Amino acid sequence: MTPSLAGSSFAITVPLARSTRGTRLEVVASEPGGEEVARAEVRADLDLAPHLELVIPEEAVRIWGPGAPELYALSVRLLDAGGAVLDEVRSYAGLRATTLRDHEFRINGEKVFQRLVLDQGYWEESFMTSPSDEAMITDIRFALEAGFNGARLHQKVFEQRMLFWADLYGYLIWGSSGTGASPVTARWATTSSPPRPSSASGSRPSSATSATPASSAGAR
Repeated sequence: MTPSLAGSSFAITVPLARSTRGTRLEVVASEPGGEEVARAEVRADLDLAPHLELVIPEEAVRIWGPGAPELYALSVRLLDAGGAVLDEVRSYAGLRATTLRDHEFRINGEKVFQRLVLDQGYWEESFMTSPSDEAMITDIRFALEAGFNGARLHQKVFEQRMLFWADLYGYLIWGSSGTGASPVTARWATTSSPPRPSSASGSRPSSATSATPASSAGAR
């Protein structure tokens, strides 16, 4: 799923396990209170990954941004030829845009100074894995209350739940891959291109970009 703020829409692709004659894919977007704001359908028996565009009406546009986590509830349903629900997934989506302009990082067209904490992701109780959702929420809230608007997740792959809570709190995330001191890692860390804004990670509005490590033990 990829958002388009300019088009007030979401491009949604849903991989299926198999194609069944007469099936359709339906996606419904709702406001947090439950009121439906947009609906789209497409045939699901022609492609194993049916694709559709879900357009949000102008009067219902809610823009996700740092400190302003406006989100839509999504329902994705696979329907049979008679309209009965064969399968359903519930999720959420944020409408936002990221770009670089004049060497400045912008979110939704506005320049954003990223005041990021460096989050190492170590926990006294559980080492590399957060002991609970509450622990992740506490970290995010402490950072926000201290005046930061996001975090660089440092040299490890964090739990997907961390991104979930970041989405809900309007907390920016820079992702970083796990590293070691091998020669391969060293070459990758020293020859990679600068990070760019992420548009492909549209299903995670808090994910501003992904960066290769800058402080690997093998990079000198």
